[in-house]
Amino acid sequence: MEEDVSIQREKRLKEQRIRELLKKAIWTPLGPFIKWNSCLWGVLLVFVVICLVVRLESYAIAVVLCLGAGCLCCCSCLSSWASFAYFRRKAVGAERVAKKLSQEVDVEPWREKFIFLFPPCLGSVVAFACLVVMTVMNGIQGFSWAAASLWLPVLLLLAIFIAFFQSAKFRTACRAVFFRIFGDEDELHKEGGLNLTDHTIVFEGKILPGKPCVSSWPGKYESAWDALVQKSRRGHLSAAVVFLPQGSRHFGIHDQIPTAEKLPGACWCTPLYGEQKPWGCRWWTHWIKNIEEAVEKGAELEVYFFRNMKGKGKVESFSTAGAEHLRREQIFRRKREFEKSQEFKSAVSAGLKELSKKKCGDGSSQYSREEHRLFLSWLDQEDREFLVSSEGLGNSQKAEVAWLQRKGYSFTEVEVDISKWVERK
Repeated sequence: MEEDVSIQREKRLKEQRIRELLKKAIWTPLGPFIKWNSCLWGVLLVFVVICLVVRLESYAIAVVLCLGAGCLCCCSCLSSWASFAYFRRKAVGAERVAKKLSQEVDVEPWREKFIFLFPPCLGSVVAFACLVVMTVMNGIQGFSWAAASLWLPVLLLLAIFIAFFQSAKFRTACRAVFFRIFGDEDELHKEGGLNLTDHTIVFEGKILPGKPCVSSWPGKYESAWDALVQKSRRGHLSAAVVFLPQGSRHFGIHDQIPTAEKLPGACWCTPLYGEQKPWGCRWWTHWIKNIEEAVEKGAELEVYFFRNMKGKGKVESFSTAGAEHLRREQIFRRKREFEKSQEFKSAVSAGLKELSKKKCGDGSSQYSREEHRLFLSWLDQEDREFLVSSEGLGNSQKAEVAWLQRKGYSFTEVEVDISKWVERK
């Protein structure tokens, strides 16, 4: 019963996160779009007001003002639609990232993407209304032919639109100019994806004075982790933990180990993992910086362990963390061999595959737990005891705790209680 509640809660919270992510995929690029167009049309309205206030004393002044207003309206309209294309293409990249992250969750498609059309359409209507008002005002003041000059730039703009939609060559030429100014399409999509990733799932820690600091956290508690990040971003929680996932700007970057540390390896990957990893070790540099800041501010450091496993899963020392990580990877690679064994085939025949694969709050399922139990019993005693003794902390956490011990920083051991982090419904 408790597991069913946990599964339903985890599913609901994940769907909620994905829906918010899909919304941000649109609204992240839309923010600067709205700001740009607001400034653009503000300048236009000011110019139109000036044109209406200035007393017309001759046809020459009237024609100059009318042509200027007409050109400004048309240029503003073109610029507005160009900015629409620019930010919409960035939104496409962000939306791709959001959908990639939401593959496991069935959510309704995002229906508000056409909100991007609102600013340029509204701007076009405002420009047209300004032109109509100026035409009427000039006609009343006896400058009818000058008022007609207002519409010359409009006719030119209309001709450009017709040529754009009717001529493939002209359309190609316009796109070439657009991408030369703003960058190619792939780069715009990539930039949009980076913006979304950095604004949503990337977390570089946030140290607050006078508060206990979460210095290490097991990432398998996904919903609780999301609650931690949200509380920290809102200024309610101090956290030194860092998450730089694939797709973020710092993913895959390797940082050299300072000479003073006297550790082997070209980068931090060696002491952390025993070998260089594709995700890089920039996150570790950020984490150390956060820990040093928290220590300087006298914060109480908190290390979170798996539920009911407080104090377990530590490595022998920081100097052995990399070697122990490599050994765990080597053992888990034997799962392929295990899946071909008679023990596994017998378990499948007995109904292993029929167990639920729905994840609860700690990221496990009935199937994954039973499979792991069978795998442990299949291993030889030495490897089994090594894996069992390693449980209690996540892979990265083992190095984090070992580093705190290496530096002599005291910390409080806490076990994760999901009910304290996520709402119960």
